[in-house]
Amino acid sequence: MKLNLNFYCDPSHGWLGVPHNLVQDLGISSDISNYSYRDENFAYLEEDCDLSLFMDKAKAKGWNIAFIEKHTNNDSPIRNKLRYKC
Repeated sequence: MKLNLNFYCDPSHGWLGVPHNLVQDLGISSDISNYSYRDENFAYLEEDCDLSLFMDKAKAKGWNIAFIEKHTNNDSPIRNKLRYKC
């Protein structure tokens, strides 16, 4: 499966926007840290830990992930979303 996912970044951090169903398909919902964020449709996986967990599991399933970078020079609006909790 090939997926194009948005990678949101600001001057100090980044997050990959992943639909909740993909997080659930990989069985990693309970492993995501509170450094990631969420809204009603997406988990925003922080780049240092949670993103690599997602990528490792996706690769093991044969998924091909492409990032579409969305950069801002200000604080990302992602920072105003709810912290990720299972």
